[in-house]
Amino acid sequence: MKRRFTFIELLVTIAILGILFTILLPTFTRVRKHAYQMVCMNDLRQIALGFKCYMHDYDNEMPNTKRWLDDFSDIYTYVRKLDVFICPATDTPMITSEADLCGGTDYYSGQTPTDIEKHANNGHGNNDYDFDISNPSPITQAIVDAKTTEKVLYDKHYRVHFNGFNVIHITDVHYTTDIGVSEYWTLDERGRIERSLDPFPDLDTHGGGGGSSGGGGSSGGGKGKSK
Repeated sequence: MKRRFTFIELLVTIAILGILFTILLPTFTRVRKHAYQMVCMNDLRQIALGFKCYMHDYDNEMPNTKRWLDDFSDIYTYVRKLDVFICPATDTPMITSEADLCGGTDYYSGQTPTDIEKHANNGHGNNDYDFDISNPSPITQAIVDAKTTEKVLYDKHYRVHFNGFNVIHITDVHYTTDIGVSEYWTLDERGRIERSLDPFPDLDTHGGGGGSSGGGGSSGGGKGKSK
């Protein structure tokens, strides 16, 4: 005769499964976040390769952008994908047109201020005040000196990956992770060039001054992406 589970045994089984689920859930969550970070890094790599192709075609010059730091319009020709410009770990709406590549992405493309001076806008597409690197104030010079001189790509949401963010170097396409943005150029909550050395400022992470407290963005459910 086949023995059936008693009601008590069924409750005990359910309780054990519930405990196991509670124990394993943080592990599953961490694995998912690691997966998001790897996808983000792969996306940055594709964008970095797009920059290298552009620079190969234009005498090693960075793009002449409408907005400094977050205009990837000229790179799209070499990448040919819109979804790579959005980090899967954020809640940023997916890009649906090339127009969104100016200010609507999840990434910054950092470079030295001398690169800005080669172009007509001088970075003024992001700020309302004069950012004259040829005659900087002592404060401006101190900020410039503290920033990296490498050509890099990095997350706008600087707390999105385990309280840090991804960085990829365009020159040799190697990647690192970092915490705090004091060494990187960013945009403030109004979409203007951040003129401080605060490692955790309130930044513009929605393109053009939408703002996001802490600059961290959302590291919640993320989103699926088609490749």
